[in-house]
Amino acid sequence: MSTDARYLARQVVLVGYGRVGRRVANVLVANDIPFVVAEQNRELVESLRESGIAAVFGDAVDPAVLIQAHIARAAMLVIATPDTLNVRQVITTARTLNPHIEAVVRSHSGDEARRLAQECDSTVFLADEALAQAMARHVLERTEARLALHTTPASLHGRV
Repeated sequence: MSTDARYLARQVVLVGYGRVGRRVANVLVANDIPFVVAEQNRELVESLRESGIAAVFGDAVDPAVLIQAHIARAAMLVIATPDTLNVRQVITTARTLNPHIEAVVRSHSGDEARRLAQECDSTVFLADEALAQAMARHVLERTEARLALHTTPASLHGRV
C-alpha cells in the first residue's frame, strides 16, 4: 500500500484508537495535522484505512509496529491507551528510533503519572485531573462571560 508523504515525516503517531484516541484523532483531523494510528484491533485498522486514515496493525511494544508508523521521522508520540504497563517500553523504543520525539501519555493514577513524567520525560495527562481542569476552565470562561454581560457602563454608574 502506498502512503502519502505527509504521513512519513513530522506526523503524530497515535497509539490506540479507543475513546481517547478517537477524540485526539478528531482534533488532529480538524486541524489538518497528519497522523498514523497504531492499533491492535485488526478490523479497526482495516476500517481506518478504508476511510483514508493511515493505520498500522499491532502492539506498539513491538518495534516493527513503530517502524511501520514511521516513528523515526515523527514529531510526536501520543499513547492514548489505558494500559500503562508497557508505556515505558514503547517510549524507550520510540526514543531509540527518534531521540527527539515528544511523548504524550495518559494515566489513571497520580503516582503512575508522576513516575511516567519523571522516568520518561513525557507529558502525562491524568484522566481525572484533565477532566477537572477542562470543567473548571469551562466554568471560568462561562462565569467571566456572564459577568461581562452584566457589567455594562450603565451598571457601573455610581460605583467607585
